[in-house]
Amino acid sequence: MRKFVRQLMPGQEFTLVRTGERYKFLRRDYSTPSGTRYVCLNLGPIPIEQYPKEVSLHHACHVWVSQP
Repeated sequence: MRKFVRQLMPGQEFTLVRTGERYKFLRRDYSTPSGTRYVCLNLGPIPIEQYPKEVSLHHACHVWVSQP
C-alpha cells in the first residue's frame, strides 16, 4: 500500500518509492525546533553496523508499506 511517511505507525517496515531503500519506522520526535521529526532505521543490504542507528525522513516521502 502506498503512503506518506507521516501516515506510518511505529514498527512498520517500508520501502522508499524513489530509491527502493528499506526502512523501519521507529518514532516521531516532537521536541525539535522545526516541528515533527520522523525517525527511521535503515534496513539496507549492507550490515547494519555500517548504517547510522537512526535517520530522519521528510514527512512527504512516498513509501510502499510491507504487508504482513
